[in-house]
Amino acid sequence: FDLNDLLSEMQASDTVEAWMSAYAFQVFVPEILSALQQHTLFVPTDNAVDVAMDFMNLGQFDMLSIPDFPEIMQYHSVPGIWTVDDLEDGMNLTTVQGEELTVTVNAEGTFVDGARITQTGFEAFNGVAHVIDEVLAPSGLPAPHVWAWIQNSPNHTILEQAVAAAYLQEELSF
Repeated sequence: FDLNDLLSEMQASDTVEAWMSAYAFQVFVPEILSALQQHTLFVPTDNAVDVAMDFMNLGQFDMLSIPDFPEIMQYHSVPGIWTVDDLEDGMNLTTVQGEELTVTVNAEGTFVDGARITQTGFEAFNGVAHVIDEVLAPSGLPAPHVWAWIQNSPNHTILEQAVAAAYLQEELSF
């Protein structure tokens, strides 16, 4: 019973709403899920993924085509087993991607890079999983698509109008 089996079980559960994130782990970082080395996964809820997709103006299948997606999923994984009881306020955990996650523990709960751990206690022989209420993103990722870059640029309003008039927003959103 490895992390891949654990995520499959979480997907089938009526009490865990993290189907999309479990699927993303299985597709983009299967080597982490079946490794003998132990890992801790921070698995965003489906609602958190929906919020991220809305923010980036992407559909579910568009989200999966982000070139940096494997790196983003690696950012949600930390080598070793870290239960909620092991996490201490102010500690940093180095992700598989290489950057650090900062842990905050206070009266409101346990947080990793600002994402609250909402469900825990999911265990496999090679790791544990915690469900979180936000999607984590390493610095600079995902890189904005061309349309978002145009929209956020105060120097490209005429270009933005021309792209919108030609109905090319979707074509520039990948």
